[in-house]
Amino acid sequence: MLQQIKNLISYLLLFVCILLLSVFYRQPFFVFATLLLLFFPFLSYYGTHYAFQALSISLTTAPKEGPSNSQFPLCITLNNPTFFPFLRVELTLEITSFFRPNNEKEILILPALCKNKNNYFFPVSYEKIGCYQIRCVNCKVFDYLHFFSFQKECTAQVEVHILPSEQMEISLDESCYSEGFDEFEDMSGKGFTNADLNNVREYIPGDRLQKIHWKLSGKLQKLMVKESSQGAMHCFIVLAELFLQPSADAPDTLDPAIETAHAVCKELYKLQEPFFFSVYSILREDFLLFRIETKEDLEQAFVQILYEKPYQEKDLAYTYFKNSEIMKGTVIHVTHEGIADYEME
Repeated sequence: MLQQIKNLISYLLLFVCILLLSVFYRQPFFVFATLLLLFFPFLSYYGTHYAFQALSISLTTAPKEGPSNSQFPLCITLNNPTFFPFLRVELTLEITSFFRPNNEKEILILPALCKNKNNYFFPVSYEKIGCYQIRCVNCKVFDYLHFFSFQKECTAQVEVHILPSEQMEISLDESCYSEGFDEFEDMSGKGFTNADLNNVREYIPGDRLQKIHWKLSGKLQKLMVKESSQGAMHCFIVLAELFLQPSADAPDTLDPAIETAHAVCKELYKLQEPFFFSVYSILREDFLLFRIETKEDLEQAFVQILYEKPYQEKDLAYTYFKNSEIMKGTVIHVTHEGIADYEME
């Protein structure tokens, strides 16, 4: 505001000087300059207003997904279809994340040439996992004399998904795979018939040895494998904690938990173990449960949890899960401190 007042005073002094020169000397040049200075504020105001209404802003980035500690170029496009150029377009960008409570703001000052789509590229670094929304929340310009300012809210935005990296590998303890098959009944007793074989099948190379039904295999003289059915399926449930410590100076607890959960899911998928991935949503006050059968299922599940809000109570998901009746199986509880498995009956 102070700068605009200074510009106005300077303009008035210049106008008075040119007006006095045109009166005393009566030269065409001074008369023309006086008329130009007289009408230029109106031309500056209406021309800037017209061009500002036509100015459009868009944000793009490629790629839109990547691992943590990545850097993607952000493209800002200022489309000015008019004949009035802008030497100073002030953009306010805001970067937000559902996972992170702190919002970042950046003010950029860029020119917008007339009759042109002006593209500007800026590198943006993403160090932590999350869904990042980059929005242009405000656009501001000044007229050519810097007397007036025009501003408007913008709707241009772009989303970037920062997912767990593929580098982390985890090998689960062998005891984890052999737990939880007590629900399969002993079929070697009296009265056994072939109709009771609906939960077993013949061994196929590649099946895990822990799934072999040894007693039935000895009776039939061939290897039989316990196969999960719809009514008697024992699955793994990878339960990840979205726990985030409230202090900004405290060590990060969210990224280690998500990275570990992702590594566990990859291991189970590689071994073709039936499993679910789950987190507790405080926004819905319920669990999000994802059946993982393909790599696309795994990727979509981790993208969806990026829109959740972390909580500040340690082991909140496991506390609710053990008191619920969602399903039974081996729960692989994942926190920033590591993993633990529990049997849910």
